[in-house]
Amino acid sequence: MPLLILLMGGGFYFMFYSGFLPFRYLRHAINVLRGKYDDPDDPGDINHFEALSAALAATVGMGNISGVAVAIAIGGPGVLFWMWVSAFVGMATKFFYLLAVGDVPWPRQCRPPGGRTDVRD
Repeated sequence: MPLLILLMGGGFYFMFYSGFLPFRYLRHAINVLRGKYDDPDDPGDINHFEALSAALAATVGMGNISGVAVAIAIGGPGVLFWMWVSAFVGMATKFFYLLAVGDVPWPRQCRPPGGRTDVRD
């Protein structure tokens, strides 16, 4: 129970701190995946969708897939609601995790207290 409170509470904190950033840019993310910004002359062998598919395959794994089936079998259909809630909260947690490790630049509204030089305008 304390771990659940820590994870969900931290996710909600990040969600409110960022001003619901993962939801505000959801349309842009979908457009990137649909190929709206693809340029055939860009370097590289794979497009955005293929890169996302590879990253998700490495992240999700078989444990999560079978875990969903077991959770629904044991807890019933009400488990789906809590899975969706934790997924939305997990988006904010994952976003700030990527900010912390330096995979994406810091958006202006989420600048850390000490400030960083790689802030996106």
